[in-house]
Amino acid sequence: MRKYTIDILKEKKDITIMMYKSIENIDDLLKTVQHRDPEWALINASVIFDDRQLLMAISSALVQSKPLTSNIHSELVFRLSPSNNIKEVLKQFGICLESKEMFVVMINADDEKIERFKSLVKGKEITFDTAAEEQEQKKLYYPNREFFNQDVAKQMYRIVDNQNIVDTVSLEKEILNAMAVKGYL
Repeated sequence: MRKYTIDILKEKKDITIMMYKSIENIDDLLKTVQHRDPEWALINASVIFDDRQLLMAISSALVQSKPLTSNIHSELVFRLSPSNNIKEVLKQFGICLESKEMFVVMINADDEKIERFKSLVKGKEITFDTAAEEQEQKKLYYPNREFFNQDVAKQMYRIVDNQNIVDTVSLEKEILNAMAVKGYL
C-alpha cells in the first residue's frame, strides 16, 4: 500500500493505492463498486504502468467542474482512458469477472475504510516491501510493472507501432499524453 497527498485547488487529498493479485472473489468486489457512491475504485492492472498514471487520473477527476460520471471513483476510472464512451471505459479500465490482478484507489480513506476493504478481498496484497523485493529480483523500475501489458495498453490507448515507441518510457509518455488531451481532440 502506498499513500500520497496531492494538493488540488488548495485542498489536500490523501490518496491510497493498493495492488492485489490472485484474487478469488472478484464478483463480490464488483458488487462493491456498482453502488451509486462506491468507496473505492477497482482498476484493471494490465493497463497501469505505475502510480503516476493513477495520480494523473485522480488529479484530472478532482479538478473537473462538471464530472461526467456519477461519483469520484468512477470519474477516476473514466479519466484513465482517452475515450469519452463512459460505458466502454468502465468495462476496459475497471475490473471484470476474469480479473485476477487489480489496483485499488481510495480518496481520503481513513484506516477503518482501508481495513474494511482489505477484509473483503480474497487475494494477495502486494505490499510495498514485497513489491520492492520482487522489483529487485526482476530488475523492475516500478514494483507494479509485473501486471502491465504493453500490448493491451497500446490497444486501449490506440497507440500504433509507427508512433516511434522505442522503449517503455516512450510508451508511458504516449499514454500520459493520451490521458492529458482527453476531451480536447
